[in-house]
Amino acid sequence: MAWHEAYGITKSFYSDECVCIVHGDFREVLPQLPDGSINLVLTDPPYTREYDWVWPILGNESSRVLIPGGSLITLCGHYHMPMVISELTKYLEWYWCCQIPNRRKPMQYGWHISVSWKPALWLTKGKAIIKHWPISDNLAAAGKASNLWQGNKTHPWGQSEEMAIQPILRIISNMDIVLDPFLGSGTTAWVAKKLGRKCIGIEIDERYAHMAADRCRQGVLFVTDNDRRCYTCGNILSSKRSDSRYCSGRCRQIAYRKRCSQIAACGKSIHT
Repeated sequence: MAWHEAYGITKSFYSDECVCIVHGDFREVLPQLPDGSINLVLTDPPYTREYDWVWPILGNESSRVLIPGGSLITLCGHYHMPMVISELTKYLEWYWCCQIPNRRKPMQYGWHISVSWKPALWLTKGKAIIKHWPISDNLAAAGKASNLWQGNKTHPWGQSEEMAIQPILRIISNMDIVLDPFLGSGTTAWVAKKLGRKCIGIEIDERYAHMAADRCRQGVLFVTDNDRRCYTCGNILSSKRSDSRYCSGRCRQIAYRKRCSQIAACGKSIHT
């Protein structure tokens, strides 16, 4: 029996030892999942007003499928954040607002705002369980501003992998289950696989389901929670760098720049 069948998924679009992709409407697929079977819901729903109906369903189903202490982290737009928080907190407890910074600072027309970050709302089912704390509320790699949340080569609103690394790496452990009801081109599933977690992804558009499946077919070097990882990007540190917290000078520089900005508020690089 395939592992995903134990979670009520009998028909998958693609599956392997870590990833199960379902082509379908999340409203029809989520009820198949057992209560209390998911450790983390990490997703990026559509933001436009025509999709406001998504949020109460997402909150209700996440509350049902999450384990006690499980987390929902969802991206959303600034302009309807009050509505999203109001809907989700009917079912889950508010925990934190994380961010994904963007150095491009695109213009939000109608509000006359140059947007430098995107909200990632974090809610929990009861008291939060965080397996590997601390976790930064800046979901970009060690404070590095991303250029990628305006879309990538495979999806017009695709997110960069750095958005998923910290939640998957820090909140849950090896072989825990991540759920993404709006999988898109498969960022959440691919990162979960690289980090040795399992992922159930749901995608309504068959084109993107194909893209996600092709992405997840790539082989990866599986990691365990005992592997030492770079503090910046989450990559496994080689045995040759046993005395280092970083996999490269670039990752060290990014971390030091963030520390300089936080402590001295000067924003200057610290050369190493």
